[in-house]
Amino acid sequence: MSLKKLTLQNFRNYEAAEFQFDPGVTIFTGSNGIGKTSILEAISLLGSTRSFRAGKNEDFILRGKEQACLQALVHSHGLENDLKLVIKPHGKSLYQNEKLVRKIQSLSPVIASVVFSPSDHRIVEGDSSDRKQFLNRAICNVDWSYTETLSKFNQVLLQRNQLLKRVAEQSIHSVEAQLEAWDEQFFTLGNELMLARENYLNELNTKIFSEYRKISNKEENFSLQYLPLGEEKNDASTFNTRDEMWRKLSKDSLRRDLIVGSTAVGPHKDEILLTLNGNKVKFYGSQGEKRTCALALRLGEVALFREKMNSTPVLLIDDVSSELDSHRRQALVELLKQEDAQVLITATELPTSLMEELDRSIVHWDLMKLGEMKHGNHGKVFQQLYRG
Repeated sequence: MSLKKLTLQNFRNYEAAEFQFDPGVTIFTGSNGIGKTSILEAISLLGSTRSFRAGKNEDFILRGKEQACLQALVHSHGLENDLKLVIKPHGKSLYQNEKLVRKIQSLSPVIASVVFSPSDHRIVEGDSSDRKQFLNRAICNVDWSYTETLSKFNQVLLQRNQLLKRVAEQSIHSVEAQLEAWDEQFFTLGNELMLARENYLNELNTKIFSEYRKISNKEENFSLQYLPLGEEKNDASTFNTRDEMWRKLSKDSLRRDLIVGSTAVGPHKDEILLTLNGNKVKFYGSQGEKRTCALALRLGEVALFREKMNSTPVLLIDDVSSELDSHRRQALVELLKQEDAQVLITATELPTSLMEELDRSIVHWDLMKLGEMKHGNHGKVFQQLYRG
């Protein structure tokens, strides 16, 4: 799959801009704040309606405008598809070949992307929400029904929390009766999520083990453990099923849920435990080890996508010069050399040594020349083709 053209309108700090792509390597350069990452973010949004950066819908829209529009021409599975995403403060509408996409899983085969970002360290160092964001996005790329299940679960969780806030003063018996309608959906959808997460992480575990050793050149054991419901102490072996355990923990937590007005037990509290040689990386890993673990997770994600989908996603590499030592740089170079994939890279200046190592044709877009375009003039951005 490859991106042929991308158009931005009233998106982030772009009023209007258009980019055309070759199927190989493209590098965007420019100073910080000019909008390099926003280009990668737009591609991410078109593929899944989800950004790899935190933000609400209104954050995507240029100040003073009512909506943003992203449009792309994509070559996928021998076909060309026109994708359009309209973003409004209270929702997004996605179109494929001018038809409204009502279920996101029908879009996923068109364009999938994996993002390598300086913020990837948060997968290791951040809280559980950072790891779930990584996990959700990775599964959505290979399991198209997961996106819909996740969306439905989040809607039910929201309704359940709103009900908890409304009935806080009522008796437990009365509350349980009112929750019953929501809880059947809550448990059914939640169990589907946990099963999909468990299966994906089991497969990913084998990939990150080998990827870490390739990057570090050390015989160390990097692994992950899925912690459904988020607690290491939760032992499903004492119950007949995980569903039985979850329902029991949820019932025990009801009084607490009523006090705080939110649901304490469920897959929204899931955690991924990352260990290196048996020690928790988050607390005991060095900064170099943490960055290597983060890169191994991304490389594992690419490897697992390729295995499951028999193709390679578009690779989006943000701020390529940031915190890359020789081992991690070499791992990235090897990935880009061996993969027949479209690669989009951002950097503050041309990474000339990386370009020499890649030995591939590279298109350079100099975003410092983009000023007129950002104000609605569709003049050309400076491009230069480097032949490997």
